Amino acid sequence: EERRRAADQDTLGAMHFSIRLRNFLLNENYPESTRVIDVFKGTSLAEMMQTVNMGKQTVKEFTDKAEKIVGADVVQRWLDGRL
Repeated sequence: EERRRAADQDTLGAMHFSIRLRNFLLNENYPESTRVIDVFKGTSLAEMMQTVNMGKQTVKEFTDKAEKIVGADVVQRWLDGRL
């Protein structure tokens, strides 16, 4: 049980996103059980920014919250297009 709870902390469902960001993730087929690192591996910043209603503020929300889980280095590599 303890190991399962620890694993659940790195999922999208454990994060408190805005409705806009949550809808984007669901529309891109990232259910709440998806690990945060898998979102970074599955979509690029350019792809995210091409989505209607996604802008700098929403991307910043995602990266700020995800940084606590995956680390600043992973987020920066993703922003640089190197992940």
